[in-house]
Amino acid sequence: MPEKKEDQLNLKLKESPLNGLTKYKERFELFRAKWDIRKYTKSSWVWFCIILSFSLIATQLFTILENYTLLPKKIPVFQIYINAQDRLASSSFIYLAPILSFLIVIAGIVVSNRYYNKERDLSNTLLWVMFLANMIITIALIRIINLY
Repeated sequence: MPEKKEDQLNLKLKESPLNGLTKYKERFELFRAKWDIRKYTKSSWVWFCIILSFSLIATQLFTILENYTLLPKKIPVFQIYINAQDRLASSSFIYLAPILSFLIVIAGIVVSNRYYNKERDLSNTLLWVMFLANMIITIALIRIINLY
């Protein structure tokens, strides 16, 4: 004789009413996660850092294009070396500054976007460091160019 399947409280329910709430809760969590991701693009601090960083890159490019013809064939790009001969490099190495700045900005945006929902303070600090790094690169570039 086949066994009779027991119904929940004899109400002939196939699943618990809480399962329906769980489905809605999962949908709500997904919606909230998507909303938090959008918060990254709505944050004024994020846009402030990104716009300032890109304006620094534009300043670097403008400064290089304006003064490239005035630069000698070798300039002291690698200022970390003590020996003066090691510091000198071809003047085309001056384009490393905006390239490096652009890579820093892209990496900063990607990483801060990834951690914005979990660690907002970490993400904002990363954006601040990204901006300061670009500021330092810009100042060093202008200093090198103003030598000549």
